[in-house]
Amino acid sequence: MEHSKVWDLEGYYLVQALMLYILILSPRKLILGGVVMKQQKVFASIYKHLPKVINNYITLPDFTPYIVGPDLGDNAGTSGALILAQQAFDESK
Repeated sequence: MEHSKVWDLEGYYLVQALMLYILILSPRKLILGGVVMKQQKVFASIYKHLPKVINNYITLPDFTPYIVGPDLGDNAGTSGALILAQQAFDESK
């Protein structure tokens, strides 16, 4: 299977989960991180498949600002942990 088909299939699988998150939780924004999401082809696949899967059941916002990668890239998890540690430290004073 060629690479573009693999990433398209991965995006389709992610859409199955995203659809449930959207319908159950109604998030204002979805931030997707991790190694797989470094492939911009996966985001393109998500943008392609999600409207088909939702099938006008609900009105979806414009995808580009709605489904995004983390602004901090690979540092998102570490930065978040440090912020939480700082907050816990400040509250313990």
